[in-house]
Amino acid sequence: MSNDNLLGQLSGLHQMMAELVESLPEADCYQSYNPQLAPLAWFLGRGMYIETYWLREIVQGDDDMTSRVREIFIPGILPSQEEWKRLPPKDHLLNWVMELQDENIMHLANPDQLPNHPLIENGRLLHLIIQARPKSTRRCCRYWQSVVCTSSHLTRYRTH
Repeated sequence: MSNDNLLGQLSGLHQMMAELVESLPEADCYQSYNPQLAPLAWFLGRGMYIETYWLREIVQGDDDMTSRVREIFIPGILPSQEEWKRLPPKDHLLNWVMELQDENIMHLANPDQLPNHPLIENGRLLHLIIQARPKSTRRCCRYWQSVVCTSSHLTRYRTH
């Protein structure tokens, strides 16, 4: 698959996740409806954190955007309810995510403008990011199923 097609898929995933969070009330985005899953807002932020970590911190050597939120979205750790309280408000989270999405896509579309790094060769970084995204998206789908199946939300979401 060409890099253009992969960038299109990544951009589509970005848009889908942002639209899902935008479409829900803030309280729903910050509540977990399944004890094994973090809130939807956390999954949105963590996906962007991981993408930005690989692209900016590892490849470009710039940890400015990741160091600020590392304690919230650190890879491999599912946050507790206490840690969820550290998530930024929905509008701030969406602004942060959408700004990074645009910048990251621009960098990935122009790899010749990135520093020399083994992950840039043959589109390896783009493939790495694309492989990580479905995991996050699957978790979000499981999250959404939990919301829909929760009795207090069932009638609310069935009528729309």
